Amino acid sequence: MTKSTYTRRQMLQLSATAATAFTLPTLAPAEQIPQSAPSPNLYAQILQSWCDGLLAHQSTNPDPALRGSLLCPACAIIHGRCGDAVYPLLRVAHTTGKAKYLEAALLVHEWSEQQVSRADGSWINDVTLSAWKGITVFHSIALAEALHHHGAILDTATRQRWTDRLARAAKFLDTFITIETGNINYPVTSSHCFALCAQVLGDQHYNDRARQLAHASLEHFTPNNLLFGEGHPQTASTPKHCRPVDLGYNVEESLPALAQYALLTNDQPVLEKTIAALRTHMEFMLPDGAWDNSWGSRNYKWSYWGSRTSDGCHPAYVLLAQHESKFLEVAHRNLELMAACTHNNVLYGGPDYHAHGDQPCIHHTFTHAKSLATVLDSNTPTLIPSPRLSLPRDESYAHKS
Repeated sequence: MTKSTYTRRQMLQLSATAATAFTLPTLAPAEQIPQSAPSPNLYAQILQSWCDGLLAHQSTNPDPALRGSLLCPACAIIHGRCGDAVYPLLRVAHTTGKAKYLEAALLVHEWSEQQVSRADGSWINDVTLSAWKGITVFHSIALAEALHHHGAILDTATRQRWTDRLARAAKFLDTFITIETGNINYPVTSSHCFALCAQVLGDQHYNDRARQLAHASLEHFTPNNLLFGEGHPQTASTPKHCRPVDLGYNVEESLPALAQYALLTNDQPVLEKTIAALRTHMEFMLPDGAWDNSWGSRNYKWSYWGSRTSDGCHPAYVLLAQHESKFLEVAHRNLELMAACTHNNVLYGGPDYHAHGDQPCIHHTFTHAKSLATVLDSNTPTLIPSPRLSLPRDESYAHKS
């Protein structure tokens, strides 16, 4: 038993105290709280390591403009989406019984509410740099996952306040999101978001919205099952009949969202299209687990293991591994690469950044931590491929159009 391990009762007291006074008390040692089943695997190890990294970069400055935020060592700013960290932090708090992770989750959520929350139910991308509200979809998913899987460690008042906040966000998205909103990743990811909101809020209307967007997205696949629409206009076609396709966003955000939507709603047509698309996208994984996004429409966000501000390929490839044995190999290789790119408990953008003395962007860590939490909360029985399987790029096959 460690000094920072608490009973469930004390965790709830901590949550309630923080909610009312926003002052986090020091509690006496006590028995460990009831925890989720332990997961002694690489996913759990890296997730806790990254959460430790988030704690190391969380501001304790009493200034409300700073307190609870995650300070980025590379960009020297606060990324407005850092509130997404509420989900992985709450999961690690629940599974370890350590109050420091709960404290961090409460603080980062409060910072988000004070600084980037808006009266219409949205959250904006940054405090001053960008007022784009589309990112509400991603924070809504993080908050819904946190409540659904780990709301039990929140006191009743905090849990209700967070649920009410999610309801306001869902109401905003209901009028904001169409299939044409932003790049294709926004409406596609909204299909998952609305399905989650239907589950957490108990509102069938959001299931209808989820299905509407998911089925509209089926028109955004090329004949060889590449998802297109990562550009403006989404349906643009060049003189050579090329579409705006971004491998990084597809494998780390849009396809995982479609996979989770299909599983939540038992939507077979969407499930089948997602599996086919994942097989096609799998051909762009390099042998070391990297994603070749050198050609993508948003390759400026290419971060070797994926894309800068998306979540990760793991929910798609792990949750659908029962349909294709190589999917688990894809997820595990990418996870091993991320482990190799992790130093001082934060994720660097590639294997050479740390060696050259570059600072890591904290955005990589708090977004990709969500995908690991999703995999662990899915309770998938097998996370490590056995035996290890070959992938398309392991062998040369000349050119393929």
